[in-house]
Amino acid sequence: AQAASQEALTRFAALPGPSLAGAATDAINRSARQTATQQANIAQVLTGTCVAQIVAKRGKVYKLVPLKISTYRYKFVRKKGGGFKRVVVKVLVSVKRSCAAGACVQARKLRGTYRPIFDVRLVKTKAVKNGQIVTVKRRKRVYRFGDCANLPDPNLFGTKVHIDILAGSYALLDFDQFQRQAVIQGTLDGFIPGKFQLNSDYKINLTKANLGVAQTNVFIDDECGGRPTATIRTGQPFTVKLLGNVSNSRADNTSTFLRNGTVTALTNVRIRMPLELRNGETGCDKQYISTGYAEYDHKFFFSGKLGVKKLAALQLNSSKEIIVVYACLQRGLSTQPCQNDIFVVPLPILISTQVIAKVNILDN
Repeated sequence: AQAASQEALTRFAALPGPSLAGAATDAINRSARQTATQQANIAQVLTGTCVAQIVAKRGKVYKLVPLKISTYRYKFVRKKGGGFKRVVVKVLVSVKRSCAAGACVQARKLRGTYRPIFDVRLVKTKAVKNGQIVTVKRRKRVYRFGDCANLPDPNLFGTKVHIDILAGSYALLDFDQFQRQAVIQGTLDGFIPGKFQLNSDYKINLTKANLGVAQTNVFIDDECGGRPTATIRTGQPFTVKLLGNVSNSRADNTSTFLRNGTVTALTNVRIRMPLELRNGETGCDKQYISTGYAEYDHKFFFSGKLGVKKLAALQLNSSKEIIVVYACLQRGLSTQPCQNDIFVVPLPILISTQVIAKVNILDN
């Protein structure tokens, strides 16, 4: 095991690019440079105009329904004998808000009852006086808006979404001297606040991910009697899980679909990776040595466009970026963390991803 770990360390140290000792410093400096880009990505995810939603009781259950208000408009109607006259009509209109500003009326849950939160204020509103629409000041309810994910039991009120990761999805690992494709597979679950509406901007809140990365050969040589074999490969299970929102960012773990077909997503994930090491120089026909896992967190920004297959095969890509991956070189169970931090090696890799997803909107 010690020989395998030493061989792995030698392989890692021979890689070009940022030195292992300077990897952490490079990551910090890069993070500072990417702050503006990250903020722009978050703003892009939140782009769109969402129909405001409010919790309401329908029968015996509570649902998120479009918030509608009454207002007045002019309408031209035909007169007897010809011509038109202008009249005032009362209409119900849906309230629309920027997705970035939060499009759900916030609510409290009291003894199993959901109650919208509002203030009573003196506000400007429309009224009718002498057949004319005028603006007056009256005391009215002013709802407090926020992100739909902040509601009590938000997933109960939305349209459920199930996402299958399809064949052709992978992370491209660029080591400068060579590249490897790590196949991504699994599913995600989430919900659209309220009822799904065609021909409108909408946002999917991702709540759960069951993602894995297939076993991938990292370093390959032909030193085993001329047979190409891996000296280092990723172990199993190699998992990717969603993390909760950080820094109160409403963009974390959300995907926005715009009417023009543009799709963006920002996921905050924790990656857990074990390794398998060839058992020294004479280990060609021996069982690989399993290591404990090392884990690290990262935010991925994806973008794409609805194509011919639309939601049946949606392709999203993340741009190339240097990510400091952590690898454990200590023998252990792949389901247990690395037992000694001294065996955890930081490894800067240029990574980009391509994800092809089937988005199933479970609109009952």
